[in-house]
Amino acid sequence: MDHGADPNEAKRALDEVADARASVVARTRQPAWVLALFSALFGAGWAAANLGHVGVGLGLIAVALALYWFVSTRVDRRRGTISDARALGANAWRFMIINALILLGSQFQPPPAWQPWFTITMAVMVSVAGFVYLRWEARYQERRIAAGDYDRYGLL
Repeated sequence: MDHGADPNEAKRALDEVADARASVVARTRQPAWVLALFSALFGAGWAAANLGHVGVGLGLIAVALALYWFVSTRVDRRRGTISDARALGANAWRFMIINALILLGSQFQPPPAWQPWFTITMAVMVSVAGFVYLRWEARYQERRIAAGDYDRYGLL
C-alpha cells in the first residue's frame, strides 16, 4: 500500500535538515582569534608571574578571563551548550590531558642561565595548550549540536 512516500524524497529532506543544522553551527562558531587572544594573554600572565611579576601576571590573567567572559556571554552568537554526562566526561579528559602537559613542564626547575628563555618557552606552551583545549572543546560542542546528538535536557 503506497501512501505517496518516496524514500529518495525522505532522504533528501533529512539531508536538508542536516545541512541546515550544520550551516547554523558554522555561522555561530566563535572566532578563533578570540580564543587565540585569550590564550596569548593567559600565557603572558603565566610568564610574568613566573618571572617574579606576580601582580602583572595576575592582571593579565584577569584581563584574559574578563575578555573571554565578555565574548562568551555578550558577543557569542551561539546559545546552548551540551552538558550531558558524555560531554562533561569528554571535557574532563581534554582538560586533564592539556593540564598534565603544563603541570609537567612547570615542575622542572631550570638553571638560572636558562632564564628568561625557559619561561618564554613554557608561556608559549601554556598559550598553545590553552588554545588547543578551547578549540577542541568548541569543535566537540559544534559537532554534537550539528548532528543533533543530544536530548532536550542535555542542552543548556
